Amino acid sequence: MDLLFYNGFGGFDARKGEYVIDSLQPTPMPWVNCITCVSGRPFGFLISDSGGGFVWSGNSQSGRLTPWLCQTVHDPVNERVIIAEEDGVHYDCIPRLRMEGDRVRFGKGYAVFERPKVGVRGRFSTSLRVYAAADANVKCTALTILPREDASVVLSYEVRLDGFLPGKLPCEKMLYGCKVQNRIFIRCSLPNVRVFQKGDCVTLELNLRLKQNVPAEISFYFGDADGLGNENFLPDFPLEAVQEGWESILGTLRIATPDASLDVLMNGWLLYQVKSCRLDGRSGYYQSGGAYGFRDQLQDVLALLYASPHRVREQILLHASRQYEEGDVQHWWHPGSGAGVRTHCSDDLLWLVYVTSEYVRCTGDQALLGESVSFLRSVPLSPEERDRYEVPETGASAPLYEHLKRAIQRSLQTGPHGLPLIGSCDWNDGMSEVGIQGIGESVWLSWFLQDVIARYVELSALFCPENAEERRTLKDTLERLREATERHGWDGDRYLRAFCDDGTVLGSSASAECSIDSIAQSWACISGFGDGKRVKLALETAVKYLADFEHGVIRLLAPSFSQMKSVGYIASYPPGIRENGGQYTHGAVWLAKALLMEGETALGYSVLEAINPVSHTRSPIEVCRYKAEPYVVCADVYSGASGNVQNGRAGWSWYTGSASWFYRVILEDLLGFRMRLEKGKTYVAFYPKLPTAWKSFQLAYRYGRATYLFTVERGASFEMMLTDDGKTHRILVPAGKNG
Repeated sequence: MDLLFYNGFGGFDARKGEYVIDSLQPTPMPWVNCITCVSGRPFGFLISDSGGGFVWSGNSQSGRLTPWLCQTVHDPVNERVIIAEEDGVHYDCIPRLRMEGDRVRFGKGYAVFERPKVGVRGRFSTSLRVYAAADANVKCTALTILPREDASVVLSYEVRLDGFLPGKLPCEKMLYGCKVQNRIFIRCSLPNVRVFQKGDCVTLELNLRLKQNVPAEISFYFGDADGLGNENFLPDFPLEAVQEGWESILGTLRIATPDASLDVLMNGWLLYQVKSCRLDGRSGYYQSGGAYGFRDQLQDVLALLYASPHRVREQILLHASRQYEEGDVQHWWHPGSGAGVRTHCSDDLLWLVYVTSEYVRCTGDQALLGESVSFLRSVPLSPEERDRYEVPETGASAPLYEHLKRAIQRSLQTGPHGLPLIGSCDWNDGMSEVGIQGIGESVWLSWFLQDVIARYVELSALFCPENAEERRTLKDTLERLREATERHGWDGDRYLRAFCDDGTVLGSSASAECSIDSIAQSWACISGFGDGKRVKLALETAVKYLADFEHGVIRLLAPSFSQMKSVGYIASYPPGIRENGGQYTHGAVWLAKALLMEGETALGYSVLEAINPVSHTRSPIEVCRYKAEPYVVCADVYSGASGNVQNGRAGWSWYTGSASWFYRVILEDLLGFRMRLEKGKTYVAFYPKLPTAWKSFQLAYRYGRATYLFTVERGASFEMMLTDDGKTHRILVPAGKNG
């Protein structure tokens, strides 16, 4: 099999859109697939290359059907499919150690475990396919056995359930399987199944007579019985429906560039990571939260703006419903119960404005601003309360526009330097003590707030043109913020990060710890409000002190916190780990975006290359250092700042919002692709910032029934209207093309 970027452990099958693992050696850490219902139903599972993982229904934290164990060395298995031969010799269809020819194929919404020679004398070949049904809370485990001679075997399917005490697991026998405690069901596609129970483990067992060269196909179904109807009837759950469902989303936009490593991620894996893990599953191997983060999923969903704009709209309205009447929001909450935490976090609420603005700019859907959404109601936090976990009441309803207005009004309070108060944290949750007394200020937040105010003013002109006085006032506020940030936030060759409650400065060249923080430099550019000459110098300084291109690590800040514990829990991480001086990939992508916007194309592209997981996994040695999966973005990379951690080792993977930003920066800032709707007409534009070695790239976009195939040359500047006419359009955008 010809695999792209084969590294001794696995490689990409670009034709099938799969990642294939065939190494006889275990992967350095469990390499997993996060599989959820493509329809968005709250059901899914994680599965590793050796069969570890867990299954959930409803909520990946509170609705676990099998245990989430997260033991990276042992990688415990909750489900097994075992074939026993006449002499009692048995083997797993998912082996702990692969033999010659064994192969694992991870696809979008499914995983396949292939064994060409198993059993005594290699009498069988097996293919085990696992996937979530397209629109049901069901995990399907489909086994195909191909015997090379007649044989009799015993086939067993074992499931270890979560949250059940030994001896307290009543199984009710059903046709073709069993039902457990009214909700969980385990079924087989064949009759004459025996059901056994031992402790928290349920086993389905059946005898099979196999004929030479005649494949036998058996399916097991495990999941949530709610909504399935007749307990003795199980509908068909074809894998093809799953694959078609994912293709309808992930195949909307595809690229072909001179960088094949970007192509394999952009053509499916990044969007799949965003939707399956961040939005629908909200769980990974290293973190299983189950909750929605207010700022988190709002940012994440923007990656679907071109493929599933309706999902962006739904997410905006969902998050708006978690805003309190006073304008602040739940930092995170669990769907269903609504239980979550109210905090003094200063940036969460502003992302509602940012994401709404991006959505309206792209889709022209001004009607969203008039959608009625309820607020939450509870006693406001006192200054002495750090946070409160609660189930709030439902308050009054108002148009979404009013929600945006209250978010802005809530965020305008400033501190001694005229900068926004950081509260219990801004984007960096780890800086949890910087402004806890209500005095500390954030320079990064000032840039972000300026951006958001400008966006709100734009939305106000669309939705409430009569509110001219409010817009004038906000423009005055924006100008005061800009002047205060330049006056108090500039430090010679960089922008400061924050002022603590006691006046201590973070992000200064004179600071022994955290003398520079990347996001204050990046957003001076991204916001569009930083002084041009200063922004250029600040980005140069950020690259100089934070970019380690040799090891592919783009640090968030430097030096790490070690003695200065008063800034918050960020200092509890060892130096070089996560936010404390490691690469926090979310922030690293922002630096790439800022460099590209500034016209520093070579540096911006170099930062994207450093973030790219394929760049870390091109050889067995690199894989063993990086350890995480090559096909998804990881949340953090160790910088080795403390001297006792490996430079370039990945932290946790899959469950990270950096996947969405990575996708968007490649598409929108590197390739320059943008869309907008004006007066009912959709326009697409290209303003690429391509590396010198690139002459052109191709982009295919499915617009309704039409398909547009663009070839865009370096130096192009182009905009055109799209038509949903059912045709295929081939368009060359030459260098210098304008209009």
